[in-house]
Amino acid sequence: MTSIGNKILTVCFLIIIFGLGVATFLTPDRENSEVENRSLAQIPVVTKESITSGELFGNLDRYFTDQFYKRDWFIKKYTEEQMYMGKTYVNDIVVADNDWLMFPPIDQTYENEIKQSINQLDSLADSFKGEAVEFYMALAPYKMNLLINKYPDYLMQKKELITLDFW
Repeated sequence: MTSIGNKILTVCFLIIIFGLGVATFLTPDRENSEVENRSLAQIPVVTKESITSGELFGNLDRYFTDQFYKRDWFIKKYTEEQMYMGKTYVNDIVVADNDWLMFPPIDQTYENEIKQSINQLDSLADSFKGEAVEFYMALAPYKMNLLINKYPDYLMQKKELITLDFW
């Protein structure tokens, strides 16, 4: 009895695996992913140099990953599952109040870039000194600052929970 069950399970598994492979090859290639808002990899050109350098196999891997059958559906379901489980970060995006999806708040990783931009603006303003030119700078409001009340409180206080995975 278990032998028949094992054979049925194996056949079903192989049908699913090969069925998805065949479906991937039969569906036309897509240029863009609306879910991820990016361009998808297209079939790479096979050349002697790409084979010897190993670049071809990396490009084929990207191509098959991007053109996988029903890829957007799988990504949507994964994201819905993560949100249902109450995760704060889903695909490096913060799930805020009312299920708003927002970029993570600015942390120390951007401080150097901000200071560098300020220094560049100061040097630009200094280059106009002594000239008959006035220098003014106006910035558009930053989305994360306008919607800061939507972020979870513990995230803004840098008191995120550390979860340990014991599996």
